[in-house]
Amino acid sequence: MSTIAKLPKDQILALRVDDVLQYVRAKGWVADSGATTDRVVVLHAAQFPDVDIVVPRSRSFRDYESCVAETLQTVALVEERSVWQVLKDISTPSADVMRMRLISPNATLGTVPLDQGLKLIQGGRDLLLAAACSAHQPQAHYPRQSYREALDFMETCRLGQTERGSFVASIVAPVPPLVTQSEQKQLFEQIPPSEPYARRVTMTLMSGLHSFKESVDRGDARQTFDSVDRGVSANLCEALAFMKPSEEQAVLEIQLSWAPTRPQSFLQISPAVSFTEPQFAFISEVGRELRKRAVPKAKSVEGNVVRLSADSTLFEGFRGQVILQFEIDGQSERVRMTLGRDEYKKACDAHRDGHRVRVAGELARDGAQKVFELKQPTALEVLRT
Repeated sequence: MSTIAKLPKDQILALRVDDVLQYVRAKGWVADSGATTDRVVVLHAAQFPDVDIVVPRSRSFRDYESCVAETLQTVALVEERSVWQVLKDISTPSADVMRMRLISPNATLGTVPLDQGLKLIQGGRDLLLAAACSAHQPQAHYPRQSYREALDFMETCRLGQTERGSFVASIVAPVPPLVTQSEQKQLFEQIPPSEPYARRVTMTLMSGLHSFKESVDRGDARQTFDSVDRGVSANLCEALAFMKPSEEQAVLEIQLSWAPTRPQSFLQISPAVSFTEPQFAFISEVGRELRKRAVPKAKSVEGNVVRLSADSTLFEGFRGQVILQFEIDGQSERVRMTLGRDEYKKACDAHRDGHRVRVAGELARDGAQKVFELKQPTALEVLRT
């Protein structure tokens, strides 16, 4: 009883009966029709048939607090998790919760150096953003993580309260509830495209982390380079490297609790993955290699000519620089390119007449100049309408 008394009374009383029942049912607890009454619902754990919990049907009952608190304790024991984690998951039924846990002797009491805690939160945010980009379009490196869909998703996420269990920081990612059970009847080897984007992000995150973990454990970077479609990217590696524990022999664990309103049972992804402090040197190097191996893709760019720069002559061997204003991922950007004589003359005419142009090439980001560069530009076309 002393353990139950430690739970915050106000949070216990704030829990809704439907949320508690929805959570435990999603976790495999089955109602006992013989013991259930008009006052309480009695449920058994599928994996532990001799264990039961009692959930009052109304918060107005006098014993609501003690019954729910005991239920949380029992569920936590069965799931081998902290009761505080179970309490938070039931409190946020329509959200996936990502937990970043730092395990070390000095973190046992629930505190870490300030800079380490801030890195944990920032790194968790960057992990989610990298996964959001991969869920939108898998690639080895994202020079600019600016997909509108990914940024909109990040705006819905919330920072959760820190928890005990060494030191635990959490990010809450809302997901839509499941309205049909049809997808739950079969297993998938890949993330179903019918899943809402928010859920695909969290599943891509765990898929990428586990694939990366396999490579790290084996010390074989080749597997990582072949796992881009599973959510691995240089950005994911860099976010992990940023979260490197400051203590030797410390462990970083990333855990995902799926929203009870949208159970994740059709794709077998383990909910937790961990990395030891010595592995972070390998993680950093893999991220650097992935960034180097990112191959620029051919792209057609369309926009207005905003700057022209060239020698005063148009003789053979002439090269002129053109800057276009264009839009990418919903953002207005500038792209620089070097053109030969004939195409430069077209760009000059388009600038004079106020026409847009379209040109193909390999689009790359120039980080030093904070502009894009179009390499090997070809087939410049003046758009006269």
